[in-house]
Amino acid sequence: MAAEVACSLVLGRGTNTNRILVIFEKGKWNFVTEHVKDTKGEKYWVAAIRGVKEETGYYEAGLAGHLGSMHGFYENEAGKKEMATVEIFLVHLLSYAQGEYERSTEKMEFMTEEELMAIPVSDLRFPELFQYALNRWREGGHARSPYEEVKEVDYI
Repeated sequence: MAAEVACSLVLGRGTNTNRILVIFEKGKWNFVTEHVKDTKGEKYWVAAIRGVKEETGYYEAGLAGHLGSMHGFYENEAGKKEMATVEIFLVHLLSYAQGEYERSTEKMEFMTEEELMAIPVSDLRFPELFQYALNRWREGGHARSPYEEVKEVDYI
């Protein structure tokens, strides 16, 4: 069975509205990603918001849209290749109120499109996912599915 993962492109507020939050974990940059809790029947979009809270500590975030889907292989914690289905979401911070976050997040930064594109591929945790998600956002994918539609889609 393929892993189910939610990926969140988190947009800031105020002067950071054109910047995306990226986290540095395990020595590499990544968007916020979170495995769906299949034992509880969790939806992808719920995992996306939960991931933002757990990995960044920002606990006031809202789902803004669905950027697309991606299927591929990744290396799991045990070092084995595993198939994954990833649903990619656009998330807006509703405030900068921040609590505790996972220890695996070494640091986080809001970056512009130019800064994101300048990150060397060797410094990305999941390069294919990172580049695909960034391209979907750059293409205007953030306008494809507003929050209300995302909640109604069965497979999400």
